[in-house]
Amino acid sequence: MIDAMGRILDRTRESVLEAGISMLLERGPEPGVRHVRLVDAAQRAGYTTGAVYRCWASQDAFQRELAVAASHHHATSVIHNIVLAVRASVEHGAPLAEIIRVAANDNIRAPRSDEGLAALAIRASGGSEEIRAASRLRFLDGIAEHAHCYGTLLRLHGRRVRAPFTIDDFALGLGALGDGFTIQTELRIRHPSVDRDDLPEGVGRDWSMFAVLVEAFVERLTEAVD
Repeated sequence: MIDAMGRILDRTRESVLEAGISMLLERGPEPGVRHVRLVDAAQRAGYTTGAVYRCWASQDAFQRELAVAASHHHATSVIHNIVLAVRASVEHGAPLAEIIRVAANDNIRAPRSDEGLAALAIRASGGSEEIRAASRLRFLDGIAEHAHCYGTLLRLHGRRVRAPFTIDDFALGLGALGDGFTIQTELRIRHPSVDRDDLPEGVGRDWSMFAVLVEAFVERLTEAVD
């Protein structure tokens, strides 16, 4: 009986948290999760107020757990999007500069996922120590995923990160740039671009500022492997 009740409470918790995350995404990226009330999330999930208060002792307890859950919630991996953007170029043996251009331009110009924006807003809002710890863990996981992706692309083109920096440092720097430009895009600030004519054959001319900065990162922070 006790085990059955525990399973019921677990299902209730999962359903209400999913409803709360859906409500977060509908409102768009706002600081924190205070605008999502437990009673509203419960109603959307089809539960009574009495049922959900068996899972959370208070509104604050629910919102803390919702923020933690939302910081881990991503419908589509950013790495997956990068791979999709550059796969054709990699398979055709395009120069590294073209890989940079395609990936960075796609990062800036592709529609922003609501999940990513919500997670960024929660991360920036601070909140409780529990929320900060969850956001930090998700952020570090993301840096590790990006570092693996970037390291693979660099090795394919005979390069490595220049000491004393590491591939994780490289990913951290690009992540800071990417988050900053994401915020600017959300504020409807125009992202500059340039039509370049200083590049070798096989590299496109249309470069976003982000692409130019990533190219500078690669040139300054990496070196050719003997």
